[in-house]
Amino acid sequence: MSDNNLSDGKITRRDFLKAMFWGGTGLALGGMGFFNIKNGNNKRQFAFADGGGGNGNGDSSVRLPMSESERKARGFELRKEAAERTYGIEWPDHPNNGEEKDYPYIANYSKALRHNKLGEPDKDSYKTFLRAVEEGTFEAWEQVELGTFEEPHFRLFNPVAGLTFPLQGPDPFGLFMPPAPRIDSPEGAADIAENYWLAVTRDVYVGDYANNRSIAQAADDLSSFSGFPNIGGFRNVTPENIFRVNFPGVLKGPFVSQLALIGTPIPPLGLTPEDGYVVEGWANKVDQRIITSRQPGRDYLTDFKDYLHVYNGHDPRRGEFCSQDWDNTARFMRYGRDLANWVHYDDVPSQEFRIANEILLHQTVPCMRVVPDPAAVLFGGSAPFDPENPYRGSRTQEAFFNFGPFHPLAFHTEISLYALRAVWFQKYYVHRRIRPEGFGALIHNEKTGRADYPIHHDILESNVFDLPRFKERDSFMLPQAFPEGSPTHPSYGAGHATVAGAQATILKAFFDETFVLRNVVVASRDGTKLEPYRGPDRDEMTVGGEINKLAWNVAIGRNFAGVHYRTDAIQSLLLGEKVAIEFLEQRKDTWIESGAFNFTKFNGEKVRISF
Repeated sequence: MSDNNLSDGKITRRDFLKAMFWGGTGLALGGMGFFNIKNGNNKRQFAFADGGGGNGNGDSSVRLPMSESERKARGFELRKEAAERTYGIEWPDHPNNGEEKDYPYIANYSKALRHNKLGEPDKDSYKTFLRAVEEGTFEAWEQVELGTFEEPHFRLFNPVAGLTFPLQGPDPFGLFMPPAPRIDSPEGAADIAENYWLAVTRDVYVGDYANNRSIAQAADDLSSFSGFPNIGGFRNVTPENIFRVNFPGVLKGPFVSQLALIGTPIPPLGLTPEDGYVVEGWANKVDQRIITSRQPGRDYLTDFKDYLHVYNGHDPRRGEFCSQDWDNTARFMRYGRDLANWVHYDDVPSQEFRIANEILLHQTVPCMRVVPDPAAVLFGGSAPFDPENPYRGSRTQEAFFNFGPFHPLAFHTEISLYALRAVWFQKYYVHRRIRPEGFGALIHNEKTGRADYPIHHDILESNVFDLPRFKERDSFMLPQAFPEGSPTHPSYGAGHATVAGAQATILKAFFDETFVLRNVVVASRDGTKLEPYRGPDRDEMTVGGEINKLAWNVAIGRNFAGVHYRTDAIQSLLLGEKVAIEFLEQRKDTWIESGAFNFTKFNGEKVRISF
């Protein structure tokens, strides 16, 4: 059972906030009405209602559950406790892997900066980047020397966002991510090896993994990497576990989560979940088919000259929908390339979990209520909420926005900002890890004799480079799924995965994760319809397992694209989980209702947050 501590075993509560005026006696005096809590400049706060204007007879006052002074005192105490949880604890140290010092600066993120003909970062350009990191101001980041200012050019994504001070949830500085694997380590070699195999198999139908020759080759090669088990991989990689992770439920059933495929019942239109349309508020419907690339798909940045042009900051995207070779038919996801396109221009990744939320809220239709589920009246029934939802079993009250259908929808969106800021701090101010495309360029230079780098021999000797696609064009660049390659911010951690980890945790907290989803499906080979899944574990797909799988699909989709590593994905999912747990811990004492959230972490540990 988790104790939900924030700073990874380093929590020792301090007493410094107790010395502040509003602690102790100050709060007590405020609660008794000895002073008013108001803004110091005596100006009216327009965000609050005007309490004046009474007629003076006193008869019109209503009887409230608590007095103004009691409400202020309790509210102030709750905010103080939240501040103590965040700022009254010892924060972790933030070591990185030391490559920036040991190999300046070839093994660090540098896309959009200036580079030499080998793609190595120009030291003067990189030092302006480091100065901005150290100063941490908007103005300092404006002084970074990019590789080009010729439009259209790349800009760095939101580098100061990770320094934002939160008023709830954890502070980004208070969260820990372990150092990323180095390019000279067995773990770093295994990380990038999986990226190459993801790239060369991104057009293999996931239903064929058990019998596909390329998948078998990938499994054998990855099993030979001594570092692969140390980065969340498997010692014995098989077609059944390849490109998966050992989180609860992720190894069961189809590769793609049911929550990324199925729809909901929509009786007025004669639609069933197998038709793939998700109802929203009984007025709109969302199609689970996605806009994706034509098959077989096109790879990008495999020519070093093209890569270097983009790596120096030139944006190659043109025309309508950004130069990609799009299919004119929307399809259910059935290839790794589909997963990559699904998380390319998504809403980072709110849309995936918003749709999942709607599916869970609409498992049945109006007048087929799942009594006494809190969502029953408003949205027509759902997968059951947590058994300790305070409104389950109530005879007189129905949940609406507190612990009803709006609550997880609101929280899963709100948490995305906190998760992104947490990981952005790690990206820019701690790790600055090179993107896989950049690591691929180092490998290309090494294998073609253009340079000599401290790259671990495991990747240089990988069987993946015996494939004709590499030998015939004498290029060992990592094939990218997007014309522009990776986005312009460091690789570790991953924004999509961090948000997915946080949003998955919110959904597992609200819904009964043991609820079994029936009529499991897979996408047809052409992606135009859903077909029954006939595996022996077809009756074992739970809400919790499919939420975990959805989070992994989001994370591994970015890896299929070639823009993140396995360690980016796993550690960022865990970071997002920490953000969500602390967010719920700080909220729990604000509710009048009594109940609990019960869910399972990605590592299998059970969590109970009571309120």
